[in-house]
This record gives sequence, C-alpha cells and structure tokens, in this order.
Amino acid sequence: MTLESRSNMSKIFDWHIVPEDSLSDHRKISFALQQDRRPSIKRRNVRKTDWDTYQSELDMHMGLWLGSVHTPADIERELDKVDSAIIQSYETACPTRKCSGRKKVPWWNHELSCLRKKANRAFHIAYWSRSDQDWDQHHVARRNFKTVLHRNKQQEWRNFCARTESIHESARLYKIQGFSPTVTLGMLRLPDGQWTTILEEA
Repeated sequence: MTLESRSNMSKIFDWHIVPEDSLSDHRKISFALQQDRRPSIKRRNVRKTDWDTYQSELDMHMGLWLGSVHTPADIERELDKVDSAIIQSYETACPTRKCSGRKKVPWWNHELSCLRKKANRAFHIAYWSRSDQDWDQHHVARRNFKTVLHRNKQQEWRNFCARTESIHESARLYKIQGFSPTVTLGMLRLPDGQWTTILEEA
C-alpha cells in the first residue's frame, strides 16, 4: 500500500512490486513521478586530463609569443592572453562529461554482487516452489550476503577513519562531508555556549 496526497495521485505511474528479494520480510514497492526532467550535470575530472593534448594546445595558442610590454596596461593585456591560452588548452584537454548522478560506495565489490545474485536466485526458486528446503537455502544465501555486507561496511569505515586522521584538520572536515555540494557547515558553538552568527566569529 502506498499513501499519497490527492494533488500527487495523478503524477504517479509505473507502480509495481519489485520482484527481487529485498533481503527483509517485506517486498519493495517502486513507482515514478511525472515531473520535469532535471538538467544533466557536467563536470571536469582533472585526473582524466590529457596532458599531451594540453601541452600541444598551449604551444599552438602561445606560439612565439613576443608581445611588447612598456606600461602596466600592456602587462595586463598580455597576462589576459596567457590566461586565455591556459584556460582554452585545459578545456580542450579535459572536456566536461555528464555525471551519472550515482555515487559508487567504496564497500561494494564483486563478491557482494555475486552473493546478491545468488540470494535473489534462491528467493525466486523458493517463491515458486514453496518448498521448505528451498526457503532454507534462500535464508542461508541471504544471511551470507548480509554477513559480508556488514563486514565490508565495518572495514571501510575503519579505513575511512584511519585516512581521515592522517590529513590536516582543515581538510578533514571537507573529507568527512564527502565532497557533497549539498552538505555545508552550519553555525559553530563558541566556548561560552553561544552560536556563531557571522563568519569572523568562526
């Protein structure tokens, strides 16, 4: 059962029960909402920059750059040319790419994928056969998946804490936030118990 307001009832479509095992005592319900499609997000990944292309583009833009410089205005003009050449070369060597919107979790691996497929397969077999033996096999497969999942999450949390402790305190907050643009720092508590109201107090 899905509870929804009257204003949104006409926007719901593709309501169905997910056939895959939810690894709990309940089945998942999936539905979609009719709404305007969000614009795709594009970003540049500096790690994937083609530095050979960057160097060749920069050489082409700069060439034999011999601008005459006599006044401060000449300096500013030539610096703008250099800045423009660097930016254009970088944008060519590191083009924007569409982000999938999904963030990979560090604790997921091939072993978990195989165990989840095995648990789902055992669930479908038990669901159609109604055999107690098949249900027992499904429970074993689901328990194995949950055990490895819990172990991987714990291990990755320990690794994350160890990596966080080894970096500078100013960078530690940024890492804990997960580099998310939607997670921002709020007010800070002062030694007297009051909350900060302006940037200078922080």
